Amino acid sequence: MTCYFDAEDRGFFIVSEVWEQYIAAVEAKDAKPLAEAWYQAMGLKESLPPEAIAAVKDLIELCQYAGQTGNPVVHIWAA
Repeated sequence: MTCYFDAEDRGFFIVSEVWEQYIAAVEAKDAKPLAEAWYQAMGLKESLPPEAIAAVKDLIELCQYAGQTGNPVVHIWAA
């Protein structure tokens, strides 16, 4: 990931193409087990909400789209 701006309340990053390809290789149907593994790795104890599964599925599809179109995956956040 290349950081272009990172502050306490916002940030702008371009995701590594290698990471994008890694996620793009995952099938969307595998979003739930991937989300479960992520929750476990983060040490989260609450049950996995459907929104987390949907977010992982969206990320997989975004990375697949980026690979097909040659566009980068951009991560922008703001508080």
